[in-house]
Amino acid sequence: MNNEEKILGMLETLTAEVSGLRADMSAEISGVKAEIAGIKTDINELKAGMIELTNNRTGVRANITEMKAEMNIMRAETNGMKKNVSRISTSIMKIEFDMPNIKTNIANMKESVRKVETVVARMEYEHGNVLDALRDGYTESVIKLARIEQDVAIHDDILARRENKTAEEECDR
Repeated sequence: MNNEEKILGMLETLTAEVSGLRADMSAEISGVKAEIAGIKTDINELKAGMIELTNNRTGVRANITEMKAEMNIMRAETNGMKKNVSRISTSIMKIEFDMPNIKTNIANMKESVRKVETVVARMEYEHGNVLDALRDGYTESVIKLARIEQDVAIHDDILARRENKTAEEECDR
């Protein structure tokens, strides 16, 4: 796996994480909308209850205390959602901030790969020429060696004949 593929894999992972964060954020926003709709319903019900409770202040006070507690819970939940949305926004901003650097790094790597390919091609060409020259030199050496072997064989033959002739002359004497 080369660097470009690794970087592309990392980019795909980042994209998937951003998509997941967006989906989570959409779900949380839908939940907030549903809670707000529920709150609106609760408020309408409370208004109707207020009319009934005007004669009973104790009941009204109890309901108000209950509503305050529920609102505090909703406020805490809303603050938690705001923190989550803030973290998601920060993550998205970091990704967007890093994106130009990643693109620059990819471009630099592409240029480096092009340079390496050029050097390799040049080396292959030069080595090919050297190998051709070596092969030609080897072929010439083999041909010369074959000629020399023939010449040596001829000289050996001549020497052997002279020795035989000399040996015959000595025998005749």
